[in-house]
Amino acid sequence: MFEADRDAKRLLVTEIALGPLSTSETTSLAEHIMGPQLDPAMIDTLYQETEGNPLFVVEMVRAGALPVHPPEPKTRRAASLQDGISAGGQLGSLASARDATTFHPSINLAPTRDATTFHPPIRPLPLLTQAVSTLPPTIQTVLAARFAQLSPFARELANVAAVIGHEFAFAVLAQASGESEDAVVRGLDELWQRRMVRVQGAGTAETYDFSHNKLRELAYASLSPAHQRLLHRRVAEALVEIYANNPSGGQVNLDAVSGQIAAHYEHAGLPVRAIPYYRRAGEVTSHVYANAEAITAFQRAITLLETHSAGLSRHDRQWEEAASLYEHLGDVFERIGQHGEARQAYQQAMTCVPVQEGVWLARLHRKTAKTWNFPPNPAEVLRACREAERILEQVAVKSETKWQQEWIQTQIEQLHPFFMGARTQEMTRVIEKARPVIEQ
Repeated sequence: MFEADRDAKRLLVTEIALGPLSTSETTSLAEHIMGPQLDPAMIDTLYQETEGNPLFVVEMVRAGALPVHPPEPKTRRAASLQDGISAGGQLGSLASARDATTFHPSINLAPTRDATTFHPPIRPLPLLTQAVSTLPPTIQTVLAARFAQLSPFARELANVAAVIGHEFAFAVLAQASGESEDAVVRGLDELWQRRMVRVQGAGTAETYDFSHNKLRELAYASLSPAHQRLLHRRVAEALVEIYANNPSGGQVNLDAVSGQIAAHYEHAGLPVRAIPYYRRAGEVTSHVYANAEAITAFQRAITLLETHSAGLSRHDRQWEEAASLYEHLGDVFERIGQHGEARQAYQQAMTCVPVQEGVWLARLHRKTAKTWNFPPNPAEVLRACREAERILEQVAVKSETKWQQEWIQTQIEQLHPFFMGARTQEMTRVIEKARPVIEQ
């Protein structure tokens, strides 16, 4: 009889799945509590933080958790590197959508002591999470209670997922956890049934994310620093294993996640492993003209290299890595019209290159000459070109292709100030000088 009553009651109950509020609905709810006093920036902040969760909206408004002056726009993220972490192994993504703190791609390259050198500022590493401790106590209690209901295995799986990022691929989660696929499926199923995670994207059965970013933040914040470093290393190694050894993509796939790998290795306390992946991320993003991301990647690699080495030695080839990074950084600055910053980067690269590397030094002087074209400074252009030519003349072997190509490029660079000044005789002289080398 009791079973029949329970079955009858079930027939009278309908479960309705409620989705998050829209931006306009979030605004209406907040203004119902506060009154019509939310400016657009505050509305954006509230929606980003709550993601339309009604409880979060109410509690944050009641607690006065909205900033009087909204934070800077979250349009560019550390993943450019950090997207590295947030994308959780997804191809073609280097910028975080939601979960990294804001970063500024512009770099202060003000000279130190003299105008020939600069040192990128050592900026704090962008954090993976916003501070959960700033949430109203009611929300923290609700989130903590949800985690307390999980089995130990599901909780640890959530920890791994939180380290990967807001969005995470099943393959990366399984590899980083070190568990069998069957065990990971069971753990994911528990997280999914408790609505801690959800399938990400239509028909993308292998990719998940947290149902709310604050869940991920709380899981990450609950880890000790040692636990965080361990999981970051495992995630980085999992990304390398999956994408470097993928027969369908191989190194191409690894290019797409190099920023993620670099950021994870850095968070793992392994800067030496992070540096080559930051460089790779810079090269990849530079090739697709994602200039801000490329600058950030190269700058981060330089900072790590200078911070974690006892000094650049001309004998152990660290100079080569440093010089290459500075040159790449200068190339990106020059491309976007930041000629002064490009010039400083090239000059810093020169301090790393030994005199025996004549062609490399000459190339840096030629590139420095180009930075003086805007605004025009013909005297400096010609001075840098002549220095490049002088260095090339001192190279013992002049028959190598790279020497000839650099010599020709140096002659061509000299034509620009002559052309702009309508100095036809000087142009003719340079052309006739270069003709035999070009035609041979």
